[in-house]
Amino acid sequence: MNFSVLILLIAIILFGVLAFRQMSALILAPVVTIFVIVLSGMPILDTLLQHFMPATSDYITKYFLIFFVGALFGAVYQFTGAAESIARTMGRFCGNHFVAPMIMCITGLLTFGGVSGFVVFFMVYPIALQMFKRANLTRRLIPAAISAGCWTWSMTAPGSPSIQNTIAMKSLGTTATAAFLRIRAVFPFSFGNKANPFRFKGF
Repeated sequence: MNFSVLILLIAIILFGVLAFRQMSALILAPVVTIFVIVLSGMPILDTLLQHFMPATSDYITKYFLIFFVGALFGAVYQFTGAAESIARTMGRFCGNHFVAPMIMCITGLLTFGGVSGFVVFFMVYPIALQMFKRANLTRRLIPAAISAGCWTWSMTAPGSPSIQNTIAMKSLGTTATAAFLRIRAVFPFSFGNKANPFRFKGF
């Protein structure tokens, strides 16, 4: 394996582990970037100023409004009590069981319908928070449950309007409902739809 690829894999794993330990992404991003820069033998300050900062500012410029609208929508759900009401209704429907698969299906259907995954994440999170609390599951599993729906099978399922499906259509000349994409969509849905066996007394 190429050493630079190995460095990137280690950096991604490191970022995921530290993020799971609730370290702020604002701190993680530059720290992990410096980790990659040092191991790659590049000048730290020049690389940060010429590559990291311009890329970060460009990303914020492109997606800040989407994040803001999604967070605002989620806050409305949370502070108006709508999230708790929806979670209570869905909890009665499933008996507070199979909460993670249900969240996965909801987010998947929303993104499959064309709603941005970023907006879906902020919108569904307060609802998922109440459902996980009622099911006595740790909130640390919520990002995985949401991501398993809005960023896996719904992106590659037949007829999906996502960019991943569009790239395959342009690059491979396939249709929006190609069988290859259908097969790709089955595996993440199957494995992501497992109920988590771990429950916690404290939320």
